[in-house]
Amino acid sequence: PEQEHLNNLSKNFDIKTTNNNVEIVNFADAVLLAVKPNMIETVLREISEDVSRIDPLLISIAAGIKIQDLESYLSSPSRIIRAMPNTPASIREGVTAICANEHINEIDENFAKGLFACVGEVAKIDEKSIDIYTALIGSGPAYVFYLIESMLESSSNLDLDQKEKINLIGICCGAEAHHVREMAVAVGKKPIAMKYMPDMSKHFHHGTDKSLKDVNKEIKY
Repeated sequence: PEQEHLNNLSKNFDIKTTNNNVEIVNFADAVLLAVKPNMIETVLREISEDVSRIDPLLISIAAGIKIQDLESYLSSPSRIIRAMPNTPASIREGVTAICANEHINEIDENFAKGLFACVGEVAKIDEKSIDIYTALIGSGPAYVFYLIESMLESSSNLDLDQKEKINLIGICCGAEAHHVREMAVAVGKKPIAMKYMPDMSKHFHHGTDKSLKDVNKEIKY
């Protein structure tokens, strides 16, 4: 990073900064490898000797770089976690998949989970499934953007300004996504069942302590 950017980070977040990769390894218990995939080999070979000596936890978010590749760039066995957050992590609503090599212990795994839990949900998966995860969850936000854009194009005759349309469509999609999660997790319904769901408001009364499961038992789909 440019020095000006490092200075801003230090000032705004009261953190120690440096543009020396070897120095980072020497003062950090865990190193987050947040570099472009084409730079990961260069960075790891640069810090390899110090990684061998100090043995920090290495967490890589370099897209497409497998754990075995990361290991091959180092001179000795290291603790490595591969993580793949999606873009909503930037607003703390993301989903991050993590997978690890055989040198990771429970403390390492919990640290990584806690780190990425700061920006959303965390799921531990086998590395063999990470390509499917990337296509479905990692790229999933793009599918939602296409849906919102399509709904926006269909709203040309709706007498509202563009910003309000986008806001309302966004609320609609967000609310229904939350609704699906509630029904799938709490009740066990498939998302398609929501399409045929009747009005549930009559099953709730002011002051009731009915759970979603209780209400679901009363409804015939």
